[in-house]
Amino acid sequence: MWDLKDLGLQATQRIASGADPLRLLMDISQNFPSLASSLSRMQVIPCAWAGAARRLTAALLSGGMRNEQRQAVREMRTAPLV
Repeated sequence: MWDLKDLGLQATQRIASGADPLRLLMDISQNFPSLASSLSRMQVIPCAWAGAARRLTAALLSGGMRNEQRQAVREMRTAPLV
């Protein structure tokens, strides 16, 4: 069974670390079901945007936490990708 918790972060890291990010984005978007297993095995590298993305996801899922959402977006905009 895959660990799906960080699948979005794993896909983002894969795209950001590639030589041709736009091509990787297209490839992952078009072939996501077949790539999900290999993406789920990638280790999530701790970085500022990963924490911000998790907080934003939690805020969106819980609903009504507008200030936390804005703060997470600000953190993601200013943090380096890798």
